[in-house]
Amino acid sequence: MIYEANEVHLINELQQIITSWVVDFRFSTSKIGDDNKDVTPLVHKYYLPERVAPPRPEVIPSQLQPSKLEICDPPLPPPDAEPEYPSILIRPVSGKDDEDTASNIRFSEFEVDIIAVVSELDKNERFEFCLLAIKLIRQQLAKLPSGVIAGQYQLQPTRPWQLYDNQQAPQAGISLTTTWRYMLPQPGVNLLDF
Repeated sequence: MIYEANEVHLINELQQIITSWVVDFRFSTSKIGDDNKDVTPLVHKYYLPERVAPPRPEVIPSQLQPSKLEICDPPLPPPDAEPEYPSILIRPVSGKDDEDTASNIRFSEFEVDIIAVVSELDKNERFEFCLLAIKLIRQQLAKLPSGVIAGQYQLQPTRPWQLYDNQQAPQAGISLTTTWRYMLPQPGVNLLDF
């Protein structure tokens, strides 16, 4: 039996709560003429998902004209696939189990990076989105009652962030490192008895 408070559970909880925080956050992915395409950042665990095209209608070869057949090897990325950016990734970094010697209470500390990634033609807009997205998340984390998620994960006060440019135009990203603490089963408690 796996103890309910664990890193996978925390990542799942963070994905749900951050998704609710950014639901009204819009970012313009295209500004051609008067046509603005605004999207909400998608929140993913661990990595960006693989881009896949929506299902295409089935074509019967006998209905095709030979002059209209198109061969593409290897296939090009689908133009109508779900956009990758802007996205927010939740990714584990490191962790440790420890014990408070004064109270003999065992706990686990776990670092999680919350990463905002964007792709935009204008450099200023890329960085503004990254900074605003992380500011929104930092403000929401500060509003957590007692800094606790799911009744068991305590947010620790230090939350450094780092901007990533690395000349990866048109992509840019920012990472906010959070540290969470939760209690471990104490000695003498058999989890299989529950």
